[in-house]
Amino acid sequence: LKETEWDKKAQGLPFYLVGGSWRSLARLDMFDSGYPLPVIHHYEMQPQRARRLVSQLARLDKAKLKAVPGLSSSRIPTLDDAAWLLSYIIRYLDSSTMIVSAYGVREGLLFQSVSKAESKRDPLLLATEVSGAAQARFPANSKLLDKWIAPVFCDDAPEEERIRQAACNLGDVAWRANPNFRAERGLVMGLHGNWVGITGPERELLGQALYTSFGGGTDIFPGGGVLASDKATRRAICWGLAMRLGQRISGGTRNPLEQTRLRKADGRLEIIMATELRDLYGDAVAKRHMQLAKMLDLEAVLVTE
Repeated sequence: LKETEWDKKAQGLPFYLVGGSWRSLARLDMFDSGYPLPVIHHYEMQPQRARRLVSQLARLDKAKLKAVPGLSSSRIPTLDDAAWLLSYIIRYLDSSTMIVSAYGVREGLLFQSVSKAESKRDPLLLATEVSGAAQARFPANSKLLDKWIAPVFCDDAPEEERIRQAACNLGDVAWRANPNFRAERGLVMGLHGNWVGITGPERELLGQALYTSFGGGTDIFPGGGVLASDKATRRAICWGLAMRLGQRISGGTRNPLEQTRLRKADGRLEIIMATELRDLYGDAVAKRHMQLAKMLDLEAVLVTE
């Protein structure tokens, strides 16, 4: 650690766990804590947990570890040493937290070969954009959908805007599914998708937005609301309702989103359109408009001009 100057450069920073033995420790911690997601990437542990794992493993019958989901039996003999080493490093560096990486040295070497411009791209937004475009009815509408709903969420923090955009990127992935299962399809994509650059609570929000958007209603998805706050979850439900409204008024195409606007003003949630486009505002659109307005404690109003 001294040779690498980590003792000076890495003090107080998050420590990323790379390697199978440390991932196995994380699997054990996920099992013990009742973590609701099976996704290990970006799973976070507090520093004191490293020392507790040392004590726990010293007392534990190793045969019982075979019951831990996702924990390879070949890793069990190395867990004690892995826990001791991790505990020492965390204390030595005074790490602020521990974050698990599902990727390893090979992926790190590949990342080093990527151009500087490419390496700065947001991995979550890039992955959801590519995946969403491949499964959508019509390409290149995700940014337009987010732009259309954004005026309603102008107080979203940058990290919230990012998850909202990711949801819009995936906003048409369930159209091929049976209508009775579209909400579940969206939930699986958001919650369990092979995404990086996203935390557990953010996965819940992404899954919730898509679950709502594809017809899950205003309820929290089954098993949800555990990692994200109530306020954030309600926000994600509103994103989903707004996306659902935008998809209904546009049919997944560009022109209606370019020719209409959604905004908040003076206690009202307004859809603004030219008079000749009035036929776009059918019963289904009006219903979704009112549903979103109710969730936001606003009055749904159509404005023609």
